[in-house]
Amino acid sequence: MELNKIKKQVDNAEATKAKAISELKSAKEILQNLITKLANKEQGEVKGKKHAAEAIAANLTVELQNSREESRPEPFKLVLVEAKDAKAAEERPVKEINILSEAKECEDLVEKKEAIVMAELQQIYAKKNEVDRKVETNLNAIEETKAAIETALWSAEMADSAKAAIEIELFRYHQQQQKLVPGTPS
Repeated sequence: MELNKIKKQVDNAEATKAKAISELKSAKEILQNLITKLANKEQGEVKGKKHAAEAIAANLTVELQNSREESRPEPFKLVLVEAKDAKAAEERPVKEINILSEAKECEDLVEKKEAIVMAELQQIYAKKNEVDRKVETNLNAIEETKAAIETALWSAEMADSAKAAIEIELFRYHQQQQKLVPGTPS
């Protein structure tokens, strides 16, 4: 009966370990999916901003060429176009700096999110290690209990053997006593 109880404890410990390993694998998969989604999202946003900046630059180039062609007939228009060109030339570096700044912000955000995910991953590993230690402790306790049970069973078998030997010797002793004293009831 005690052996069945221990077997049940061993089975429970193994089931707990299997469940913990399964949960850890699931958590790792979820974490990997989150990392992938986050990286894809951030890359998409950076690409979108890059394309927007390229489109703005292309539009400015077209506008600049169109305004130059229109301004050739009149000197006043030429001055106006040159002023617009100068203004656009001043704004272009500012826009580029803004785009680069946003890209840097996106990069910083990705790094922060990556640090958060890594911290969560470390917590998951710490929990896994803790579960492994508990399982190992339980398995050691179960092994010790098994050894104690085996020792107790061996002692019980030895006691049964000794008891049987004593009973045989008592039976022989009674038989000898009966032979020595005739008519003695057994």
